Formats: sequence, structure tokens, C-alpha cells
Amino acid sequence: MLRVTVEIVPFGEESKKYTVGVAEIVNTGKNKNRPHFGDYDCVFYQDGDEYKSCEVKDHLRTDRFWELIQKALNKD
Repeated sequence: MLRVTVEIVPFGEESKKYTVGVAEIVNTGKNKNRPHFGDYDCVFYQDGDEYKSCEVKDHLRTDRFWELIQKALNKD
């Protein structure tokens, strides 16, 4: 699983940081072209509540994780 945590760090003061969002992206292991491609279940949370969920299918795993995150964010 890939977990992305978004924190606010007011004025760079670590002692005052707080989390505003989390994304969890899980490889389902079900893509027929594994290990080169993956299918992913994605859930985004904002302020502790589920904000959005989606699936990303046929992600070329050599395209790196930033591209996977971008694909998930751009899903409607």
C-alpha cells in the first residue's frame, strides 16, 4: 500500500503540524499483466472523512508512484 499524508506545518513549526489529508492506494494484485502493470483501489480522506474513492487500472509500474497518484487524483 502507498500512503500519502498531507500536513500543514504553520510557519515551519513542526510542533504545530497537523494532518489535513491522507490518500491510500492499494495494489489489488489482479491485473492480468502483472508484474509490469497494476490495478489499484484508491481512497482519499480529508479532515478524517472519506473524500473520494476510485480505481486506477493498467498503471505501468515503471511510470513511478507520482504518476499513479496523479492518475488517482484526476479520476472523476
